[in-house]
Amino acid sequence: MPTSIQVEIEHRRYVEIVPARRDARGRLYITTMEPGQHRALIKLFVERRGRRTPLQTIDIRDLPADPQRRLPMDLTSRILPGGRMRVRLYVEGKLFIERMVPVGHLLGPSRSLLAALALLALLALGSVFWMLRTTFGPVDEPPAEVAVEQEEPGEPVTPEPEVDAAEPDRPDEPVDPDDISDPEPEAVAEIDPEEEPEVAAELDPEIDPDDEPAIAPEVHTVRFSPESANLRAAERVKLVSVAERLSQHDLTVRLDGHTAIAGSTEGRRALSRRRAETVRDFLLSEGIDAERFVEIRALGASKPLTRDPDEQQLNRRVEIVEIEE
Repeated sequence: MPTSIQVEIEHRRYVEIVPARRDARGRLYITTMEPGQHRALIKLFVERRGRRTPLQTIDIRDLPADPQRRLPMDLTSRILPGGRMRVRLYVEGKLFIERMVPVGHLLGPSRSLLAALALLALLALGSVFWMLRTTFGPVDEPPAEVAVEQEEPGEPVTPEPEVDAAEPDRPDEPVDPDDISDPEPEAVAEIDPEEEPEVAAELDPEIDPDDEPAIAPEVHTVRFSPESANLRAAERVKLVSVAERLSQHDLTVRLDGHTAIAGSTEGRRALSRRRAETVRDFLLSEGIDAERFVEIRALGASKPLTRDPDEQQLNRRVEIVEIEE
C-alpha cells in the first residue's frame, strides 16, 4: 500500500489529502465542527503499510466564525522540491494561513539520483573490465611462417663490413633529416583557471567555513483596518514569514504601534498598543521567545507616514524593527 498523508476528521475518520510522492498535490473541503468556532486543530498523519503515525498538528486561531453556520474552508497541500510539503488553508476563498511541513523522510529517491547511481554502476563495471584486460592482456599467437625465396646463382656478393656499435658515427656520412624523430613532449597537466580560487579557499587557514554571512536588520510593516486591532489573513501570512526569519537568525525586535491621525490622543495610543500586542501574541504563537521583544511602543498618531486624509490606511500599522545583537 503506498504511503499517504491524511487529515483527521471529527476525531474518528482519516481522509487522504496527498500521496507521499514528489510533486504531489491535494485539496480537501473541510468545515468547523460547530457554528461560531474560533479555533481549530488540523492533525496530519502518515499512513504507511496499515500503520498511522502523527506527522504534525496545525493550530488555527482567530477564525472569522459565524454563529449561524459552520465555517467552510479549503485545505490544499503540495510536496515541493527539497522534501517539504506546503499546506495552505483558505477561508471563504481567501488565504488564511500557510505552513511548511518536512516530509523528506517519507519520499523515495528521486529519478535524478537513480540515474546517477546507474551511471556510477556502469562506470565501475567499465573500470573493472579495463583492469582485467590490462592485467591479463590478449593471448600471444605463434608467429606466422614466412617463405624465403632462393636467389638464382650469379655473381658472388661481397659482404659489407660490420660496423662496431661502439664506434662513433663518421662525420662525413650524410644524415637524412627525415630519419630524425622529434622527441615526444612531456605531458603537462592542464589546470582549469576556474578551479584555482576554490583550491586556494580550501588551503587558506584564515577562512572559517562555519561563519555565516551577516544579516542586515529589516523593518516589517503590518497593516490594520480602521478602528481594528485584528489581523487580516494577508498580514498573518506575512507574520509567518517574519517568524521564520527571526527563528533562523539571532535578532531581537521592537514593536511600534501606529494609528491614523483622527481621534483623541488617548484613544489613538490605546489602539496602537492593542495592535502591537496583537502582533506580539501572534509571533509568540509561532514559537518566538518573549525575550526577543525588547520594547513595545504605543505611538498613536505621533509619527504618521502621511497627513493626507485619503491615505490614512498607510498610518494604521505596526512596525517590527529588527535589532541586531
